[in-house]
Amino acid sequence: MSGSLGKKVNYEFHPDGYIIAAAAAGIDLELADSLRLFEAARSRFDRPFGLICNRINDYTVDLAVYEYIEGAEDIVAMAVVLYESRGFPAARMESRYLRKTAYATFFDIDNAERWMRERLAEGGQPAGA
Repeated sequence: MSGSLGKKVNYEFHPDGYIIAAAAAGIDLELADSLRLFEAARSRFDRPFGLICNRINDYTVDLAVYEYIEGAEDIVAMAVVLYESRGFPAARMESRYLRKTAYATFFDIDNAERWMRERLAEGGQPAGA
């Protein structure tokens, strides 16, 4: 099942318990936008879930989003798929906000999905934990 948050974010639910979300170019992704996405996920999944950010575009994210994810009991893992190496510094910065939430960056969506399925099977534990 797929959906959108207006013209800001398109997303797709996967039966394995995760969302793949892609934000529009140049937007400011605010906490309110993310809360709408997480509420949609909670209504879809009856268990902890994961989030894959498919960064096909450049956009900014309100740091409150990461604080929310870190405090949410049911968001157990987050993966970021980058298509250009210039996005890596921002992804590294994001990882500093997520200490208990499993987090990884990838340059390929298939690897991100494989990692996410493994984290969800392990209850969201970081690899090697």
